[in-house]
Amino acid sequence: MYIDDLLKQDKFKELDTFLSEEMHKYAGNDLVKQMLKIWESEASARNWFYSKIIALGNKRPYDFCKEGKIKEVSNLLGRIEHGVYS
Repeated sequence: MYIDDLLKQDKFKELDTFLSEEMHKYAGNDLVKQMLKIWESEASARNWFYSKIIALGNKRPYDFCKEGKIKEVSNLLGRIEHGVYS
């Protein structure tokens, strides 16, 4: 089950808002735009942002952004966008 499936339930609406706000806060507008360009919806971008990614050493993009490593996440998104194996 993906986090978005849980967030569709009324009891998790506040969590949905919180996770979106956290994504925008730590990723910043440019990175969120880059994620939306690739994933095409905020829900899909948010699922990716909070998932462990092998190319990031099994850490979440959220973790990298929270540590100020936005450039690494942006570089990974660039590779994904251009079909470069990571």
